[in-house]
Amino acid sequence: MELTYQVLVGATAALLASLFNAALAPSYARLRARANDEWRAKSLRSQLAEIGVQLVAGAGLGMLFWLSWGLAAIVGVPWWLRGSSFALILWSVCCLPTLAIQLLATRLHWSTALIYAIEWLIIFAAVGLACSWGWAKAVQ
Repeated sequence: MELTYQVLVGATAALLASLFNAALAPSYARLRARANDEWRAKSLRSQLAEIGVQLVAGAGLGMLFWLSWGLAAIVGVPWWLRGSSFALILWSVCCLPTLAIQLLATRLHWSTALIYAIEWLIIFAAVGLACSWGWAKAVQ
């Protein structure tokens, strides 16, 4: 399995997940209304910067999946379970502590932290499943 392929798959999956999150933005409006004093509407520049960060994060997650050898230690499970495990492990290690610190130290409203947690969970899941599927197809 080539590194460039996994990085490209990770970046593409993160980009698609970012677009999916943008489509879900109206449904997040109810949660954001509770944090109306903290939330500001995103400008085009901030949206593009956010997508860029998520694209780079997806490429890094693809590289991390490649470095882990596609979680080869998890045997006898389907590709989607391996990808979901990868996503949940990384989300719980990377995203949750960061959001907890923001929630406690900067007094970020819980609804804003919840929105970011959901958005990053979708990105991690998309990248984990895409990389795992690509890995399973290449190994067979």
